[in-house]
Amino acid sequence: MVDRVLMTNAPGDPLVWKKVFKMLLFCSRQNACCLAWYLATALAWTTRLVTPMNAQETPTLDLAYGQFQTGRLEDAQKTVTKFIEENADNASAFVLRAQIHESRKDFSGARSDYDRWIELTPQEAQAWNRRGGLRFKAGDVKGSIEDFDRAISLDENLERPHWQRGLSYYYDGRFAEGAKQFELYQTYDATDVENVVWKFLCQARYAGIEKSRQDMLPLEQPDQRIPMMQIDALYRGRGSVEDVLVALEQGNPTEREQRHRSFYAHLYLGLYFEVLEDEEQARQHLLEADRLEIGHYMWYVAHLHAARIRGRRDASGG
Repeated sequence: MVDRVLMTNAPGDPLVWKKVFKMLLFCSRQNACCLAWYLATALAWTTRLVTPMNAQETPTLDLAYGQFQTGRLEDAQKTVTKFIEENADNASAFVLRAQIHESRKDFSGARSDYDRWIELTPQEAQAWNRRGGLRFKAGDVKGSIEDFDRAISLDENLERPHWQRGLSYYYDGRFAEGAKQFELYQTYDATDVENVVWKFLCQARYAGIEKSRQDMLPLEQPDQRIPMMQIDALYRGRGSVEDVLVALEQGNPTEREQRHRSFYAHLYLGLYFEVLEDEEQARQHLLEADRLEIGHYMWYVAHLHAARIRGRRDASGG
């Protein structure tokens, strides 16, 4: 009786305690064993009042992953760290904690865990690949290429779709290699305007705008993302900056979609003006892209570019 009352009522309900008191008084009149049983039940139940639920949870990777997926990053980090204390050779635990660190922009913590992943599984291509992406985000462009190259040497299937390596080539000044990487990506996906644009940007650095425009990769079908087709037309010399900006208002975008559209518009307008050597327009658009942070690798591209712009300006005293 007492246990049924306790298990079916909230701990903070004062009426529960009145019921419990009456039942315990009844039990005391029956026999000592009955009283002892229900006292023990009541004591166990009251721990729910003082013991947090998360303190009772056993640290497992599933629990940590669930916390990570629901945005409870601090809880997820604590859980997986406790798990690692008892499972120091579990590569999956270090991968998860690295992702948590990365989500919190703790690149030093993430680097340490990716390093440990590589120590545990040195032949795992994705370990090198993920660390390469992290190194790019942290501004270590050359280091990212080293890791991407190692990943590709371990798994040749990574080479064709590796647009991240193309971006690293661009920011390391290896423009011809960047153009080749984006040409290779075209054999993997011929519907991506961004790939077409980055191949143009690389080639323009050593062959000039007109030649690069003539050699722009064709699209097998339109890129459905707004305003990608307007960006494509602009780079091909068939559209205008105004067309790109007007396209941002097409349809009825959500706030999130509007932010993404604006980010990509300002990123590629900034890069376009940079090729035209219009430094002021390039600066305005690229700094705006940096301000419009989105949860995607491409934001780190804008962030790296904006950091270089600020660095050049500081160096010149502007």
